[in-house]
Amino acid sequence: MFLKSRLDLSAAYVIGLSIIAFMSITAYAVTTHIIQKNQSTATLINISGQQRMLSQRIALYANELVIVPKNERPTVRAELEKMLYTFEDNHSDLIEGDAERGLGPLRSETVRRIYFDAPDNLDHKVKEYVELVGKILLADDQDLTFDNPDLYKIDHVNAIELLTLLNRVVHTHERESNMAVRELQQIKTVILAVILSIILIEGFFLFRPLVRSVKEKTKRLEQQALKLEEQAAELFIAREEADDARLKSEEATKLKSEFLANMSHEIRTPMNGIIGMLNLLIETKLTPDQNRYAEVAVNSADTLLTLINDILDFSKIEAGKLEFEIIPFNLHFLIEEAMELITIKAQEKDLEMLLKFDADLPVHLMGDPGRIRQIVLNLASNAIKFTEEGHILVGIETMEEDDTHVTFKAYVEDTGIGIPHAKQEHIFQKFNQADGSTTRKFGGTGLGLAISKELASRMEGQMGLESIPGVGSKFWFTFRLEKDTNAEHTGPLNLSADLTDVRALIVDDNKTAQDIAADPMLKAGMNVAVCGSPYDALHMMRQAVESGKPYEMAVLDYMMPGMNGIELGEAIKEDEGLQDTALLMISSAPNNDDQARMKEIGFKGYLSKPAAAQDIIQALSAIQSMRLADDGSNGDETMITRHMLREARTGKKQQEEGLMSFPDAQILLAEDNPNNQMVATTMLEKMGCHVTPAGNGQEAVRLMKQQQFDLIFMDCNMPEMDGFEATKVIRQLEEHNHSTKTPIIAFTAYAMQGDDQRCYDAGMDDYITKPVKKAAMIHVLNKWLQQQKEAA
Repeated sequence: MFLKSRLDLSAAYVIGLSIIAFMSITAYAVTTHIIQKNQSTATLINISGQQRMLSQRIALYANELVIVPKNERPTVRAELEKMLYTFEDNHSDLIEGDAERGLGPLRSETVRRIYFDAPDNLDHKVKEYVELVGKILLADDQDLTFDNPDLYKIDHVNAIELLTLLNRVVHTHERESNMAVRELQQIKTVILAVILSIILIEGFFLFRPLVRSVKEKTKRLEQQALKLEEQAAELFIAREEADDARLKSEEATKLKSEFLANMSHEIRTPMNGIIGMLNLLIETKLTPDQNRYAEVAVNSADTLLTLINDILDFSKIEAGKLEFEIIPFNLHFLIEEAMELITIKAQEKDLEMLLKFDADLPVHLMGDPGRIRQIVLNLASNAIKFTEEGHILVGIETMEEDDTHVTFKAYVEDTGIGIPHAKQEHIFQKFNQADGSTTRKFGGTGLGLAISKELASRMEGQMGLESIPGVGSKFWFTFRLEKDTNAEHTGPLNLSADLTDVRALIVDDNKTAQDIAADPMLKAGMNVAVCGSPYDALHMMRQAVESGKPYEMAVLDYMMPGMNGIELGEAIKEDEGLQDTALLMISSAPNNDDQARMKEIGFKGYLSKPAAAQDIIQALSAIQSMRLADDGSNGDETMITRHMLREARTGKKQQEEGLMSFPDAQILLAEDNPNNQMVATTMLEKMGCHVTPAGNGQEAVRLMKQQQFDLIFMDCNMPEMDGFEATKVIRQLEEHNHSTKTPIIAFTAYAMQGDDQRCYDAGMDDYITKPVKKAAMIHVLNKWLQQQKEAA
């Protein structure tokens, strides 16, 4: 009897599972049909939408055939004829179907009535429209005027009526598709409800044997409880062993940290020699081939150094030893400097680099500028790497601000290949890319984004992305920094102090590093001595004091045998005869704690290897100016860093450029990209200019006919009529009307050799490349508007 009931129950299960399988297959078939229906309707709507666009473009080109010079009409005719053929083919496919495009014969009775039943049906209108355009194509040049009645019908009758009927077709397809999909969805819902009911019935019959199983397992659990009591004693012993393991782990972490410091030194020391010597080599007289080889070697060494830094940063993150500086810096200067580093790469791919700052953005801050630059450069470099055309936009905006701190949001937006949604959650994992094939095509280790996310987290921020495949990506990160309340009281660095005959000692156990540091110092006219031992250095410095010719400056390496650079600096400052010597540290193993200790000891400057010759000389110049200053404008606590030097160079450059104003200047800005237009308009309006935008060359020509402008910024690559053609037309109008020639400035991303001459040949007066910096724009405005004033 029991066996029979089990067999009956098994048969019920089999029948139920069979029904579920059948209903599941049916649900899958319905779902597939829904998808196919949506795809077919989408194709119909897409082609109908294309018909709307083509009808308008055909009308536009028919009018352009009248406007353009006779010698250009064959080109316009060919393009018009091509669009007309496409228009006819689409019309035929929408009615009769096309298997290659996934279209079947027209089945919707409502749509068929629009095509055939009404007196002015769509099929009739299309054929009439094609016939009218054909007449225009075959018309003689003397008949191509705006008085042509066929052209009037195309513009004011047929094009509008076609657009109305095509709109009705699109809306009808959408409405019928939605109704069909809803019906299929209802069927699918019923099927799923039946499946769920069967599953519930099956579950009920399964419940009774489960109750018996629970009772049996309860007895087993009671037996296991006794065993757990016995294991508790063993856990106490295991805990003691775990404490021992934790102590060993902490010791291992300490050893790993020391290993990283040594590894940084061992890698940076030869890299300093490679990059430094290559830069010195480039400054010598070389043949063009030799110079190119040396520059390739420098770029390769810089790439290798970046990779090494990423690996070391990753190791430091793993060891919990990632260092952060807290120094004053200018955020505006920092981002501009970072953009200069990657603009050349963008220009090589004809990409536009755009930079957008929030109005009233706080810029004087305390934090680690190197880490912020590292994130921005990583995101921008990735954007350039995965973008073939379009633009890269780097922006910073304020999210929250109080009296002491500011939270920022920075983002890098591109028009590149985009990232599939399924890959986005893995993109920030270490050694991961959106697609394994991208490593072979674009290169990269997959470490950059993981490190950048960790850096943002360490600055109390987050990192994320928004991406659409084929459209582009937007990577963003937030970070929180303290305001620099002393920024207004700190005087600017003097990077041009005279170093002639200044006595200096270089202390470094590496001969190559000695030569790299000594070369620019000797060229600056300094009296330089070198030493490879800290102990010998102390002896030499004391002898120099006794002879009445003390060393005024000392450039110290950090990692040296027997005594490191910090210990040497401490010994120098503790010696009364040597404590006036200004100290500059050049370290191959930078560490945040060491920097704080250096400042406390009295070091005046701190650079990391590989150190550029320009940084070494300007650091020494800044230190010398502080030594000679009587007003103490820079303060005794100031320690020169690489970022302070870069900020000072940027600030000096902007100060020399000035903040000129051009009140009431009438500027025509021809630019089709909305982001470019917004950035340039904001920049010009802040200088007092009145800006009139134009989206393409035709619009620029129309505005020139209506109004007189003081100057025109003309983008070269625009739809409908590009900047070159628009410039030619404007010059012809000026010559015909005997009017004053308006300066036209090329405003373009073309930056290759010969592109400037192409602009001049078209009739333009000057040439600036994107991303346009304020200095370049001020220079152009000052040059051409001032000429107009003098001519008046």
